[in-house]
Amino acid sequence: LPAHYAPQASVILIEANDWEDRIKQVDLSNRASMVISTSHSLDWVSIDVIWKSLSNELDEFAQKMYGYFREADQRGLKQIIVELPAARGIGIALRDRLQRAAFRQDDPLA
Repeated sequence: LPAHYAPQASVILIEANDWEDRIKQVDLSNRASMVISTSHSLDWVSIDVIWKSLSNELDEFAQKMYGYFREADQRGLKQIIVELPAARGIGIALRDRLQRAAFRQDDPLA
């Protein structure tokens, strides 16, 4: 199946090597958002954004990912922006799950 467990919020995935440039392109101004990243919170990001900072440890990412998705659902957030983990070891499986969570049946490009 192309889809997997997905939060109600839309999930936007950004590669780590594109993080600095791409996060600036995401509209964080008027949407209830959560950012999950290994980067520290950015100065220009709205105070209304919930920032979840992770270490580069893939095990930690795996342990916390779905908990953060559930938290976003409970808070009624509209979007979750995720810095994709490295494509090595368990990171390969995590990336697959994230891509499935980001998949939308009603997306005309899907």
